This record gives sequence, structure tokens and C-alpha cells, in this order.
Amino acid sequence: MVSGQVLSKELVPFSQTIRPDSVSAIKERLKDDKQNLQFFEMSYIFKIDLAIVERYKGTDLRATVTIYTPMHSASCGYKFELGKSYIVYASKNSLGFMFRDKVDLSNGSQKENTYWTNHCSRTTEYNSTEAEELRLLSEK
Repeated sequence: MVSGQVLSKELVPFSQTIRPDSVSAIKERLKDDKQNLQFFEMSYIFKIDLAIVERYKGTDLRATVTIYTPMHSASCGYKFELGKSYIVYASKNSLGFMFRDKVDLSNGSQKENTYWTNHCSRTTEYNSTEAEELRLLSEK
């Protein structure tokens, strides 16, 4: 859990959310599944670069982290806006479940310093009341 300001927002394919050295192997495993291969290469994920202002939980975070979220709210995507500040509840869990019968993404193929969030998490625009509650909880 962090608060931070959106520095950039870019639409990327799912294939860019994982380490480059894993992409070829995953594409090879998906080659006979045209629908999943197309989905793997289609741009439907927002990549958000977030400048961390305050950490409430998590110690291995850098000054800037990458947050991924689906493009559409129907896919549970969160609507980040460039330049705005947010309290972000994120995890390492990705949308990799869509490829689970073909690809094992639990083997460390995700990029470092990247996290996922969605509109079903408590991610919200920054507000001082929630920030103060998180500060109090993090002290316990």
C-alpha cells in the first residue's frame, strides 16, 4: 500500500508485463491457441509509472514503481489520470490466470518492481483521511 503521483500512463500488451526473456517461450506455448496468443499480444493493459510519496506497507519498494491495471472497468481496470495522486492497494498477482492452462507465470516471469491493481481493490484518489488511517495501522 502506497500513495503516489502518476508520472506516466501507457497502453501496453500483456506480453510487456513480463520479463522479456520469458516472452518467446510463452508465445511458443500459445502458438496453437490463436485466441490466447492474440490476447497475449493485444494492448489492453495500462502501465502506470507511479512516484511513491509514502509507503504504508511493503519495504522493498523503489522511489518509482510500475502499476498495471486492465484498460476497461469491465475487466476491473482502475481509471488512473496523469498527474493525479492516489492511494494504491496493489499486489504481484497479474492477469496471468487467463493463460494458466498453457503457461505457468508463477516461475518469476513477471518483471521486478511491478504490481497490479484494479477497481475492486481499495485503490482510490488520494485523501488525507484514508492516508492518516493507513499511517495509524502501519504503526501497529
